Amino acid sequence: MKASRAWLGLLLGAVLLAPASRVAAAEPADLERAKASFKAGANAYAAGDYLAAIQALEAAYALTPLPAIAFSLAQAERKQYAAHREREHLQRAVELFQAYLDREPNGARRNDARLALSELRPQLVTSPTESAPKPQARPTRLMIVSDTTGASISLDGGAPGASPLIREVAPGRHLARVRAPGYREIEREVTAVAGELILSEVRLVESPTSLFVYAPEGAEIYVDGVYIAKGGPVATIPLSSGRHQLSVGKAGKQLVRRDVRLRRGQTKTEYVTLETTTQRKLSQGLFIGSGTALGVGIVLSAFAIRSENKAEEFLRERHQAYRPGDLVSYNASITERNRFRTAAAIHFVGAASAFVTGLFLRELDRPITPGAPAGGGGSDRDSARLEPRWGLVPVAPSGEPGASFSLHF
Repeated sequence: MKASRAWLGLLLGAVLLAPASRVAAAEPADLERAKASFKAGANAYAAGDYLAAIQALEAAYALTPLPAIAFSLAQAERKQYAAHREREHLQRAVELFQAYLDREPNGARRNDARLALSELRPQLVTSPTESAPKPQARPTRLMIVSDTTGASISLDGGAPGASPLIREVAPGRHLARVRAPGYREIEREVTAVAGELILSEVRLVESPTSLFVYAPEGAEIYVDGVYIAKGGPVATIPLSSGRHQLSVGKAGKQLVRRDVRLRRGQTKTEYVTLETTTQRKLSQGLFIGSGTALGVGIVLSAFAIRSENKAEEFLRERHQAYRPGDLVSYNASITERNRFRTAAAIHFVGAASAFVTGLFLRELDRPITPGAPAGGGGSDRDSARLEPRWGLVPVAPSGEPGASFSLHF
């Protein structure tokens, strides 16, 4: 697969590296067909199907006869000759390498072309001469390509194969089925054209991946720092495959963070329980203390009122004769009243302070909104996009077909 991706870097290299006047001379429709044929040839070459590569590159060369395409085609002819020792491919390789040098004497691949000619021409002399082969109709081929790792491709219900799948077929419509673990299966109808190699690229879509979260009622659920839903019996969260950070928080509860890794098409369940924070426990203790202090203050106030009533009763009866002990009792009642009143006031103030402090602690006991994890949620997408980025390189590796052009996914 890596080799296939590297060879896709040859796509459009011939066109983009060619002088603008030569490219402009081609009709837009022909140019698009040449691009598609060149890409098919690059895929076939990477798969080791040199006959299919020759067919596709010949079509591209016929539409846009650029030197770089000639070099790529020569390399495919050279590989086919090395595999089957057929003189026609040797002769064609020599012609194309020489055509490249004639048209691009200062081309980036001139040294490679000269080296190839120095190796092939002696073989052309010693190779047995064969009678001119009878013209044969070009085979009709389909090439199905998917850059998804582990993709399995079948055509018209036949045996599945790896990408790229190249098959000789009858002209007309055919059904391709592409599948891979963790991806939705795709069926695509492809039309084969007589005598041509037709390329069809298939991009698979990941199977749904879900996370079920059981969290306390009223809790807030975050994934990768983004609020998702409220807690309850169950929260269903659709996610992409890869690593994610699940965070669940609720006022008065400790924030829970978990790292979750999901595979394509996987469904996972997380059960979350939240523990009460120390701040909330302290707040509850202050409320209890406030209530206790309030109750004690009320009792002390009752005692103070009772002592006050005793003192007032003595004052109402002071015009009557009273004993010396009654005055002592009056003074004692006043002293008790003052003591109970002071104690009650202290308890009331303490109750109010504890209540306000507990209220502040309760209101401020909110979970910190979790931020996105460092690096964000990672994805397991290891399939390359079929919309590549292009970049020029000085010289392509020696012995490989095509223009000096690179493709990055």
